[in-house]
Amino acid sequence: MGVDENTLRCLLYAKSVGANFDSVLTIGHQELHLSPSQLRKALADFGILVSGRDVDEIFYSSGRYADALFQFLGAKKVDALDKSDYEGATILHDLNLEMPSYLSGAYSMVFDGGALEHVYNFPLAVRSCMKMVRRGGAYLAVSPGNNFMGHGFYQVSPEFYRAVLNEENGYSNLSLFAFESGSEPRFYRVEFPQSPQDRVMLVNARPVLLFAMAVRSNIVTSVEFFSHQRDYVSAWSASSRSGKPGSEWERGFIRNLFRLVPLELRWMLKYLFSSGVGYDARYFHRTQLHLEAKKRTALPMKN
Repeated sequence: MGVDENTLRCLLYAKSVGANFDSVLTIGHQELHLSPSQLRKALADFGILVSGRDVDEIFYSSGRYADALFQFLGAKKVDALDKSDYEGATILHDLNLEMPSYLSGAYSMVFDGGALEHVYNFPLAVRSCMKMVRRGGAYLAVSPGNNFMGHGFYQVSPEFYRAVLNEENGYSNLSLFAFESGSEPRFYRVEFPQSPQDRVMLVNARPVLLFAMAVRSNIVTSVEFFSHQRDYVSAWSASSRSGKPGSEWERGFIRNLFRLVPLELRWMLKYLFSSGVGYDARYFHRTQLHLEAKKRTALPMKN
């Protein structure tokens, strides 16, 4: 859990498109996992010049933690929330439980740099983090996607963030990117299909993380952040409109017929025909975050 070169680029993207770093809450006390040269390179890509004094301040004034980095990006206040103070968290709270009311809307930015996947009550933890962002602020998350089995309790998909960081829950302007873990990663802008029946799927060999960012545009207090996958919602709606008594039988017949195909061939056919092997060019667009930031119109965030 910490800020490496790739996560730094995610933070710089947020900064470039107008995210307000005035008051930052990190989930877990974020460590620095990059070198001075990596810091300089990432900053240079985003057009930010840094002095030797700034570098020393970032790396040595906060010990092994990234507090000074957030301050360099504009933070006047940096808090860290954790269940324990073993890493020097400033706010002690178990995200498996309801958050204290005084934290609601308290920060211009809440940043999950790889912590929530370790919280068993994941939906409640995400909801709490979203509530701690003030109106006009931003929620940022870097979460494990593919090939992180055993890292935490959960891995997440693009569909999860579309289902949660939406207008129904008071959020808008979702930015979503996938990138491969490690040095010189490949970044992809994630776009969603027009058809609700299509899924953004990925089968690959390297660890992949998702970077999600959205603006809290409205304070929604009544929503409990329950959600369903869009393709199922569409199927349920179509079924109720059609009123065909034989539709369920037809689906069952097709499923049973498909089961006659050997399992290995079944999986191969499923992913080949769904373009699920590798990065589907319809949904994953190769890019770099500093280039995306130049193309992106500034987000409507309040300072």
